[in-house]
Amino acid sequence: MNFIVMALLLLSAAALQTLQPTLVFMGQAKAPLLLAVTLYYALRREKSRMLLAALLAGMIQDGTSLIPMGVSSACFAVMGLVVSRFAHVVSSDHPLSLSLIGGGAGVLLCLSLWAWLSWSGAIRYGAGWALTKTFWTAVLGMWTAPLVYIAACGLDGYAGNILTRESVSDIEP
Repeated sequence: MNFIVMALLLLSAAALQTLQPTLVFMGQAKAPLLLAVTLYYALRREKSRMLLAALLAGMIQDGTSLIPMGVSSACFAVMGLVVSRFAHVVSSDHPLSLSLIGGGAGVLLCLSLWAWLSWSGAIRYGAGWALTKTFWTAVLGMWTAPLVYIAACGLDGYAGNILTRESVSDIEP
């Protein structure tokens, strides 16, 4: 069931990320839904499953955009490893910490992709465009990370992959 849930999360995130409209004043930023799936696996599951999610999410993102294959996978994997390293320190059930992680990861993703693609000559956008897109990607990441985390926890819990709490009264003192 673990792989089925991961596939469903990645395909849903890919469809929503690909089909969402972009606005020019936002630097054509999109909500980083595939990154949010990777962050969920970094916070909630073991590293091997997170690396698989990062690899698949990156391949999907690169395949649905003009990014050369492997670039997004590398960025997702590095961010996932950093987040998973500090997962025990962060209260991953709190929306504020999820928003901060989503926003920070959105900034790092956008800047690293822009730097990598600019250096390789694949794009020719200036720093002003990159900063605008980075800002809006961070804002969208702050909204999407908690929503994806809640949805993924619910789906994983429903499938029986993880234990979930029904209410606060289920916790023994």
